[in-house]
Amino acid sequence: MKIVVGGEDRSDVVGGMVAKGVDQLRRHPDAPEVSPSTHSALALRTATTTSAYLHCLIELIRKRAELRTIPARIPHGQGLVTTIKARIRWLMWRVLRYQHDRMAFQQNVINTQMTSALEFVVEEQSREIAELHARLDAKEGNA
Repeated sequence: MKIVVGGEDRSDVVGGMVAKGVDQLRRHPDAPEVSPSTHSALALRTATTTSAYLHCLIELIRKRAELRTIPARIPHGQGLVTTIKARIRWLMWRVLRYQHDRMAFQQNVINTQMTSALEFVVEEQSREIAELHARLDAKEGNA
């Protein structure tokens, strides 16, 4: 990646700062695990047919259906009032997190069930289509 600032190549300076920040974020205990690129929507570009696209899409939905309640850093401005407000938000998150975790668990169960149902529907339709093709080929062979 090339980063140009003011017409000058600043890839080494800015890139180093970005890499350092990413490294710090990844080492944080509450940081989410890094998803491989195969879990990205860009993986859909590899599909060459509608069927391949559908199977890739269902696979992505299955891999990404989980809801997480990891704490997120909330940026705030400078000054006493904004710092106090940020601390209050942090405290409220800590106090109410158990409710968020409970709702996230319930939503994860629903997401998993919906994804499984979608997979079953696609498999059933594929089986029916293959069966209909076989019947059609048999009818055309007899005619």
